[in-house]
Amino acid sequence: MVSGGTITTSATSVSGLAAQISYNRKILGLVGTTGSIGYVADSYGGAWGGKFYYSYGYSISNSSGFSADFMTIKNTDPETLFKVSDFKGFGNSFTAGFGSGFSWGGSSPVQAHNGVNLLSKQEWGRYPGGYSTFGFSYGLTKERPAFGISLSRTQTRFVSDIPKDWR
Repeated sequence: MVSGGTITTSATSVSGLAAQISYNRKILGLVGTTGSIGYVADSYGGAWGGKFYYSYGYSISNSSGFSADFMTIKNTDPETLFKVSDFKGFGNSFTAGFGSGFSWGGSSPVQAHNGVNLLSKQEWGRYPGGYSTFGFSYGLTKERPAFGISLSRTQTRFVSDIPKDWR
């Protein structure tokens, strides 16, 4: 997918990539927390013109553990390409698999639900600047049950936005 320093040039195909290490922890029954750190790139800056990010939020899941995740990102507007700056904000994802799995996700325009059906992946990313994701997740920890399933809601921020005196 990466060729000559660019990811793609077509607005109808994948125009971004992300790789992350994530965790999911059950706290009470199926409800828990989730978080990740990763790197996202777009077709404008190429593979090395992206940004480091971190995400945090809540999840509904039957398992806990760490995973390595790799995602393709596509703008939901076929007339535009995904930009790294679009990645900041709120999003939803659904992951399922046996040790390794697949994930589907997308951005959400606001923090509050405001009529957005968080369980309907058809609504994820359906606004200006919105995007959808599809990826592969590899479980780094072994826990029972072997089959894991998770629905999560997160907020993503860029590491570069952290005030310098906090780093």
